Amino acid sequence: MSTTTIPSKNKPILPLGDILHDLALIRAFDINLQAILMDGQDGPSSHDTSDADVSVQQSYEFAEEARAALKIKSRGDLAHVGATVERVREGLDDVLRGLGAPSPE
Repeated sequence: MSTTTIPSKNKPILPLGDILHDLALIRAFDINLQAILMDGQDGPSSHDTSDADVSVQQSYEFAEEARAALKIKSRGDLAHVGATVERVREGLDDVLRGLGAPSPE
């Protein structure tokens, strides 16, 4: 029959003696904790980004655009937005004709 010991509720999770021992080892080996901690704070915005980071960013941008398009569609503003785009395009065509440039069609 195996006996399991239940940890005492009064026993500290991080005993002071162990912490002091670890700190003494760090000091004895001349370990620069500041440099170690600062390396972990660079995050994904560091100077070299991987293909995966770029892909994730593009996925977020695509999802954002898709949500915006779905909101426009669900509100029924699709015809209104389309009409606005058409008016802007006609205005730009008028500007191009005024400048003497051929129409982009």
